[in-house]
Amino acid sequence: MSGSPSPFPRRPETRPPLPDYAHPPLVQVVLAVRFDETASFPPERQQTFEQALGPTWELQDRPRSVTTYRGWRTKIGDQAIVLADNRLSYSWDGQGGDLYPHYPLVREGFVGVWNAWCTAVNPAPKTVGWSVTYFNRIPQGTVWTTLADCSFFRWLCPIPATDGLAAPRGMHHAWQFPLEKFAATLTVQLETPPLADANPPDSLRLLLTCEGSLSDPDDTFLAGFDYGREVIVRTFRQLMTPAANDYWGLKS
Repeated sequence: MSGSPSPFPRRPETRPPLPDYAHPPLVQVVLAVRFDETASFPPERQQTFEQALGPTWELQDRPRSVTTYRGWRTKIGDQAIVLADNRLSYSWDGQGGDLYPHYPLVREGFVGVWNAWCTAVNPAPKTVGWSVTYFNRIPQGTVWTTLADCSFFRWLCPIPATDGLAAPRGMHHAWQFPLEKFAATLTVQLETPPLADANPPDSLRLLLTCEGSLSDPDDTFLAGFDYGREVIVRTFRQLMTPAANDYWGLKS
């Protein structure tokens, strides 16, 4: 995944370096912006957008009964774009086994999509918000063995044995925290995937989402992305026990 130099330079780092992992459980990163109205996307604008994206992208079928959805994916399947209602998102998708290319390249990927968007949609709807989501998949047998004991995650304790209750087959935990900058919110979710049958889950999903607004005229969504990413990465380190951080290969 590559991109041209960004017209939105990153602000100099003034805080301590972010934690860095040799092999994090990260399988997807989604960067999105929110508009103040539903984005109009007639066929001629869609054609211009696709031409600006280039030949490595292809249109995906939209779900039935959803009329405002447009989706594109790279031909090798490692990146995706979704335009739905008043939201434009870009994601790196490593669920097929691809290694995480690191945030700067994901950020540059969004910039490329944004430039194509601005070429196709002029004037564009006002951007009023942003969000960053990190989706981690944590297989059984790595830092956890049973759902009764997921204490690798520092907010959970082992579940004591309870008469009449077998071991849990599923769980869902969610926390929300207000943040000072961008009137932002951090949401942390730890859950089992939807159970398709009676088999116990073989992985956990840990999602961290930071989203905020652009009420200040000096704010930009890329500054929001950078802030959201910092909050998420620092929070992930604090959520893991020292042993779990060692397992993911914490370097700093």
